Amino acid sequence: MRSSWLIIMISLVLVGCNDPETVKKLEQEIEKVNQNISETTKEISKYGEGSALYGLVNLRLSVYKQTLSMLEQKKAAAWYFPSFSYSVEGKLYSPPEDLASKLSTLESELLAAKKEAEVAQAKAASSGGLIGALVSMEAETKELIVSQLNYQLIALRNGFPPYIGSTSAQDSKLQPPSPTPVSLESKTQVNEKIDDSQSSSAVDFRKTTWGMSKSQVKATEAGVPNSEDESVLMYSSRISGMNALVIYIFAENKLVRAKYLFTEEHSNRNDYITDYNSLKEALGKKYGKIKNEETVWRNDLYRDDFSQWGFAVSLGHLIYYSQWNTENTNISLVLSGENYDIKLAAEYTSKALEKLEEKVREKKQSSEL
Repeated sequence: MRSSWLIIMISLVLVGCNDPETVKKLEQEIEKVNQNISETTKEISKYGEGSALYGLVNLRLSVYKQTLSMLEQKKAAAWYFPSFSYSVEGKLYSPPEDLASKLSTLESELLAAKKEAEVAQAKAASSGGLIGALVSMEAETKELIVSQLNYQLIALRNGFPPYIGSTSAQDSKLQPPSPTPVSLESKTQVNEKIDDSQSSSAVDFRKTTWGMSKSQVKATEAGVPNSEDESVLMYSSRISGMNALVIYIFAENKLVRAKYLFTEEHSNRNDYITDYNSLKEALGKKYGKIKNEETVWRNDLYRDDFSQWGFAVSLGHLIYYSQWNTENTNISLVLSGENYDIKLAAEYTSKALEKLEEKVREKKQSSEL
């Protein structure tokens, strides 16, 4: 549904002649995006509807569909002679004065993002179990970033506002732009603490309670989501001094699970262990005594050398795990790694609605048989 406070206005003004060269270039871009849509559609069939991985791939598919819609609008403009003007929140949009610089920056970011996504996908293909699930989440997140950067680059090249609107499985058409670009400009973020972001005993995760609808959850967050579809909402934030993705997961439009996926990077891998211990302390202050805590050595190669423990985590040799329980929620904190890559995540799961998510996943799988 288009936001009531935001309207894109397209003014068609006849000019003297069409532009066949531009049409040809646009058709080539459209072909590439259609290929992305086809590949992503095949990929999404691997995951159960309602799962976090399904939600991430579905978000990427929606971004590609928005990109296609934008290119088709531009092609129509080049073929049928109109020029376009846009009004965003009542103000006429015009390309930025430093357009060339922004395009160059985006091209570099897109190239780097593609390389990171390729590496992450290779790691996901060779991993399994809990680590495999975390690595796959990272890989799909990086692929989503690629699709978003690609959208922004194409938008700026073609004179469109470089914003990505909200997406859903039901509405994959080009949406009105959100008020802020996804990654063109650095965003000032409030640094929250885990115990501050959930200050009331009446809430289950941040300012939400299990069973809330997606629209209710969105109302608790001050910013615009990075991405969304019918089963996932994703925001960027800073939690306990670290960059993180805030991910809400829904089944039948009910909030059933949520997580912080920390994206902070360190050159000294032992710093990830420090991050884990800091978060464990913060969670302990909020939720009390740990129900279960494990430090698992799958390979003892570096066990006697503490300076290499962070490296051991990156190899999958060492895993840290802590768990807490409240009346309504199971909470877990996991530090793990694979192929030199480290993952740190805190996950919150509704006790009452956990089976609903499983039910939705099983229903999806049955419908595919």
